[in-house]
This record gives sequence, structure tokens and C-alpha cells, in this order.
Amino acid sequence: MALVSLVDKDRHFFKSQCGLSEPLASTRQNALTHSFCKHAVGSCEPLIVADARRDPILGPYSDATDVIAYAGIPLITSEGHALGTFCVVDWQAHEWTQEEIDILQALAKSAMSEIELRRLVGELRALSANLQGLVEARTSELRAAEERHRVLLEVNNAIVTCLDRDSFFAATAAALQRVIPFDRFAGETSGQFKLIAGVWNSLPNGTLAVCVFFFISGFCIHFPNVAKERVPILPFWIKRGLRIGIPLMVIIGAAHAAGKQYVGALDSVLWSVYCELAYYALYPVLFPILRGRWGRATAISTIASVGLLASFPGALRPFNFGVLTFVFCAPMWLLGAILAERYRSGALFNDRIPSVWLLRGALPVCTVLATFLFYHGPKIPLTWAVAAFVPVGYLWLAKELQRLTSYRTNDRFEALGGAAYSIYLVHRFPLTLFGDIYHAHLPLALYPVQAIAVGLCAYAFYRVVEKPSHQFSKRIGQRL
Repeated sequence: MALVSLVDKDRHFFKSQCGLSEPLASTRQNALTHSFCKHAVGSCEPLIVADARRDPILGPYSDATDVIAYAGIPLITSEGHALGTFCVVDWQAHEWTQEEIDILQALAKSAMSEIELRRLVGELRALSANLQGLVEARTSELRAAEERHRVLLEVNNAIVTCLDRDSFFAATAAALQRVIPFDRFAGETSGQFKLIAGVWNSLPNGTLAVCVFFFISGFCIHFPNVAKERVPILPFWIKRGLRIGIPLMVIIGAAHAAGKQYVGALDSVLWSVYCELAYYALYPVLFPILRGRWGRATAISTIASVGLLASFPGALRPFNFGVLTFVFCAPMWLLGAILAERYRSGALFNDRIPSVWLLRGALPVCTVLATFLFYHGPKIPLTWAVAAFVPVGYLWLAKELQRLTSYRTNDRFEALGGAAYSIYLVHRFPLTLFGDIYHAHLPLALYPVQAIAVGLCAYAFYRVVEKPSHQFSKRIGQRL
């Protein structure tokens, strides 16, 4: 009888056999109590027995199994572990010749090679399956990443369009306060149209329009950096400095060249730009500290802003705080950053924010009340109106961003919004020029001409100065 057997701590398995009688031929296993093979496996040496009845150790095994002669060669792996044996048995005494032992060793070696080969094939199949699983998982991750990138690109484009639209409206509102003679329209009406004219006169409020810029700026600056560990300080300063600084230096130079009245007119709008420059300077420096703590930073900033307002209750406009103006306006910029965090994480998408049309309707109500109370009422400072406007402005912009997933914005506003900075910087120049010519008595018929002049100047400044500086800053940013 010939066997290929495998041995574990309790059982004896016959993986291949010739001449094995029932029931072992069917069960292919038995206990190790009377196993010859376990001795060959334990010693890792061939076990050659001509007559087990004469062996003091194997004699009882012979009585129990009727095996008299046994020749077993251990099956040893390449790592030196004995798995079982290749063995032959005889039911009578047999003197094993060297040739028979050599043949057994050759067969055992062949059987072990087959076992090793099967194990290797199994490992290779498992490895192939694992690699295929990893490839499929990685492919799935790349597809998901590609989809996220596509969606993010679409969202970014939608955000740019939406915020450019809002920037355009804010810049236009800031300019309208001086371009259109609302006070003339109100003053030259009477009777039942007086109230309507008064409301119309109070609609544009440049100060509150600038507040919208702060929200949008905080969002746009922080949105690309939400998931980053840090923001490189010098490259950020260079890119933002070129983007904002070049048009700023050009317009300041033009104002000084034109005369003192142009410098004074420009100073009344540059306070918000100086605030932005302060935020740009601090943002990359404080980013590692504020990362994950934007809510706490906003709370601290709000306390500082309210404290400043309480310390100077008579400050009529934000720029009356002087060098501390950026402290007063900082909560709006930080709230824009929080909107970026919430938008990127998906926390912004809930139904708790009021209707966008309700919030859009609240904006002109805020501007009318602020303007009326400042110019026609008890002269409540615009700084207090700004403080009251902050929650409305935050909720409004949050809702506008929320609607991006459901409503498509008009791409034409992207081009208009790109010139918002130019509109804001340039609009005082034509107004000052017309004021010099007509000494503050511009005929009503010429106001459309004045409005067209503002638009043409803003467009020319955008094409000649702002757009090239923007493109230049992007090229420098790519090299950095």
C-alpha cells in the first residue's frame, strides 16, 4: 500500500492512496494514536522499518494496524517544515533495499514539488485576486475623484458666476448712490408720489453694499483653501498683492495727477480696499491657527467689533474708525470664510434658511431703513446699520449659495462681475468731473450721460488695468 499523508496535531489525513481498505479509503483520515507517519514528521528524517513487531516503540502500532513493514519519507517544505510523508507499507516483514528507498525519496520529492507548486499557484491566484481588487478599488477611487473634481469644477464655476453677479450688483449699488440723482427725484415730487420718491431715494446705500463685498471676499479667498493644512504666505501675498495692488496704485496715481478733489473723492471709497489688504495680509499667517476654529475666531472678532462700536458710538461711517476699520468689518469677512467651510462640507444645505426671495426682499428694506434713519430720521450712524445688516447679509448669501445646486445662474454676470472692482474704484472720477463742470447743478437730462461715462470708464479701466493685472498675478502664481 502507498500513501501521501499529511499530519496535524490530532489527525492523520490521506491525500492520495493506493491499496487502502475501507473505511479509511472513504474517510481518508484517522487518529494519530497509532500513526507511523507522525514519527517521520516529528524527526524530519526517513523512517525505515522492516519488521515493526520487533521495535519496542512501533510494536504496539503493528498490533493495532496490522502494519509490519513501513518506509516513510517526510514531505519537507522549502522553509523546512514537515507536512506529512510519502510512504509504503507491507503486511509482512520486508527488507527495504537502497534502490527502493531512493525511489521513495524521488517520489517524495516529486510529491513535495507538486504540493509546493499548488501552494504557489494558490498564492498567485490569491495575489492576483487581491491585485485585481486593489486595481478595481483604485479605479473606483479615481473615478470618484474624477467625478468629485468635475462636480467641484462645476460648483466652482457656478460659485464664480453667482458671486460675480452679487459683486456686480453690490458695486452698482455703491455707484448708484451718486450716479443717479435720487435726491433730486425726491425733492421735485409732491403729493402722493412723495413717499414713493423718498423710498426710491433711500434704496442705494453704498456702505451696506460694501458689506456684501466683505462676505464675498471671505468666501472666495477661503473656499479653495478649506481642505489645506497651510497657505503658503509669500505666494499668497504676491498673488493677491498683484491682483489688488496694481489697479489700486494706478487709480491712486491717477487721482493725484488729476487734483486734490479727485484724491478726496477716491479716499471715500478706498477704506474698504485697505480693509481687504489687511485681511489678505493676516489670512495666510493666521490660517494654521484658525484652521478648524473659524467659528471661535468670528465670535472673538464680533466681540471686538461690538466693543469698538460701543467705544465710539458717534462714528457715523465705518471709515470713521480710522486704522481700526478693518477690526470693525472683520466679522463679515470671517462669516464669508465660515460660509466656505459650510458649503464645502455640505452643512449649508438645509431647509432652516428662509426663502431666498424673502431675504432678497429684506435687503432693500435694510437699505431704505438705514438710509432714512441716517439722513432723514434721528441720524442713527451707518455703523449701527452695518451691525444690524450682518445677520441678514449672511443668511442671504448662504441661501444664494444653497440655490446653486438647483438653479442655473446667468453666465453673462461673470463678465460683469469681473469688472466690479473697476466699477468701485473708478466711479467717483466721472462724478467729480461732472461736478467740477456744472458745480453740483447737473441738469437732469445729463444724468444718463453721467451714468454712461461711469460705465465706459469702468470698462476701460478693467480692460487696460484690472484684467491684465489679474492675468499677470495668475501667471506668477502658477510659477510659484
